[in-house]
Amino acid sequence: MVLSKTKILEMMKKGELKITPFAKETLGAASIDLRLGSTFLVPKGKCKIAVHEDTYFSKEFRKCEKKVTAGKDGITLKPFQMVLGTTQERITLSKNLCGTLQGRSRFARLGVMVHISSNFVHPGVDNVQVLEILNVSPFTLTLFPGMKICQIRFDYVEKGTEYEGSFKKQRGV
Repeated sequence: MVLSKTKILEMMKKGELKITPFAKETLGAASIDLRLGSTFLVPKGKCKIAVHEDTYFSKEFRKCEKKVTAGKDGITLKPFQMVLGTTQERITLSKNLCGTLQGRSRFARLGVMVHISSNFVHPGVDNVQVLEILNVSPFTLTLFPGMKICQIRFDYVEKGTEYEGSFKKQRGV
């Protein structure tokens, strides 16, 4: 069952759900808008990468990207360029809740995907959300820190459980 605005606020009051920082104007009928952070991992150069289960954590992969902090001029994405970014908000979920990240239609209509395939937010997490941002349009687009880039909806988890993986307490990209 998807939580409504009223239920989201109730779960926040109970401490089952925390959004830090929380701005009431980001609360929708059944979701919360999340704002784009200012730190990004940008691919550098042309790398040939052999993909394995732990490739993302390898030193070889890390050599293929650079960390960039976007200021007031934002971050510019060329057509078909991908970057990793984060939300400004840290999401803390009890073992009874999970979430789903969704792009916002205003950006989708421009050709911006905010997650490629990892939109599930596990129960028990306490982290910022990493966004796989991809410009699939033919246009060069600039995104700005603080813009409401995506939204998260929440669902109940039957017989609560907790995620114990590598990203449980992730704070950056």
